[in-house]
Amino acid sequence: MNLCKHVHLYRCDDCGEHHCELCFGSSKKNWEDALHKCPETIKICEDCHLNGRMIPLIWTFAFNGSEYWCPFCGKNSGMIGAGEDVAFSKTLWMRRSAYESLSREFLKATGTLVASGVPWNGEIIHPTQLPEHEKNRRQEVRDSWKFGVELL
Repeated sequence: MNLCKHVHLYRCDDCGEHHCELCFGSSKKNWEDALHKCPETIKICEDCHLNGRMIPLIWTFAFNGSEYWCPFCGKNSGMIGAGEDVAFSKTLWMRRSAYESLSREFLKATGTLVASGVPWNGEIIHPTQLPEHEKNRRQEVRDSWKFGVELL
């Protein structure tokens, strides 16, 4: 349940969450017709859960061979068998949204390391073709990420 880039939000009667009108339609009828349902589970990091923390995993392609990443401990896993499924809750959804927002630049910078092409000045170029100042900036973003920060 990632937030889209639109700003027209609609409060869902089923779950109480806000969803995008542009993506799903603004009327309650459109929501009912689409049979909108919130997920029943959300994936959390099993390593962090063993230590008493419920940290939602983030779906990303920033790591080679991994699709899920824990922003607290840094563990990344493939899509099959990653994490632990727990009951969906508003708190976990808000925590995941906060981590997604906080880690957006880190994941973009990290993804540069495994990407075959990155957008730059309206073109797609190989990461090795990025200007040195941009390579350095992305490295600083990666170096500045702090693990062990628990949100919400």
